[in-house]
Amino acid sequence: MMLIGISSYYGEVNFKDNEKQAEDLRVFNAKKELREIGSRRGLEFFKECEKSDVNLENYNKKNHFKYDLIIFWDIPNLINLLKINLRNIIFKKRTILIIEDTPVARSRNLLIIPFLFHKIIINTIDSNFKFRNYKTSTFTLPTLPSVNEIKEMKSFISNSKRKKKINYIASNKSALNKNSSFLFRERIVKDLNLYESKIFDLYGNGWERRQIPMDMPLIFLIVRNKYIKKLVLNFINIFRYSTKSNGMVKLKSETLNQYDFSLAIEPFLGSPKIVLEKLFDPMLAGSIPIYYGPDISSIPNDCYLRIKKSGALKQISNYVNKMSEEKKEIYRRNIYEFLISKAADKYRYKTYAKFLLNEIVS
Repeated sequence: MMLIGISSYYGEVNFKDNEKQAEDLRVFNAKKELREIGSRRGLEFFKECEKSDVNLENYNKKNHFKYDLIIFWDIPNLINLLKINLRNIIFKKRTILIIEDTPVARSRNLLIIPFLFHKIIINTIDSNFKFRNYKTSTFTLPTLPSVNEIKEMKSFISNSKRKKKINYIASNKSALNKNSSFLFRERIVKDLNLYESKIFDLYGNGWERRQIPMDMPLIFLIVRNKYIKKLVLNFINIFRYSTKSNGMVKLKSETLNQYDFSLAIEPFLGSPKIVLEKLFDPMLAGSIPIYYGPDISSIPNDCYLRIKKSGALKQISNYVNKMSEEKKEIYRRNIYEFLISKAADKYRYKTYAKFLLNEIVS
């Protein structure tokens, strides 16, 4: 048996609730909902750990000496890291840092310091990427269920009776990072609302005003104090800002399935290259992705449409207004064939779960 303590930047992991949520969804036979819960990849990982007699718990300083391994899930708060590493001087335990998110919100400057962790496991499609001071392994963030589950969705993906043209589902966000795409997507969403409002629908929260950049200096102090937060929001919204949104969606996949096309915009375009769920969510609903992001050699070009920063509005308009029904069906067929192919295995939940398990027990 192996015991692992998990210290997550995002707070305690509620293993029991995750399991209950998944079971409830299975009881109601809501497979599309199961795909959409954010903890799906975690559920698969926990399941693999159970099979291999690997026990996970939220890090508890009283159990420090019992742990075989300590996992930091995303770059930790510096104070928490120091506390754990000080205990590690007496009870030496192996530590692994797992980074799933992009560098947009969380600076990685801490990793300039050597010896804070024994190993780093990072989400990137750059398989040879290494942090200078650390042994590094790479993975791609999983967003795809099993081949059998996708085969059950074939008619859903292939649906040709779509009444709407193009949509974008995202909350409004902002960042100062020069490699962030948030300014670009804000501009393209505004342009689509202005010039293509008859064919374009926007969903998501926060579009009624500018948002505080998530990487703004002293951001934690700002968001924790409601008065300072309100003051900063009022300041950055001195000049009127508003973009029409249809609000939140109940089931993302069901909404995407109503549209021929969906905007898919990666939030980060720097190094290392990172691919999140942006491209795959539309694919799983058979909505042809119009993609802005890094080059991805592992995904066939005939499964999605690419746009560039310059002339994006014209490119989108041409795709949506000029593509024939026959060509749309070809794209959906290509998407389905890719989703059930071996090439897509690297993006499956099961692949991720087995990879992580192998990394922590090896």
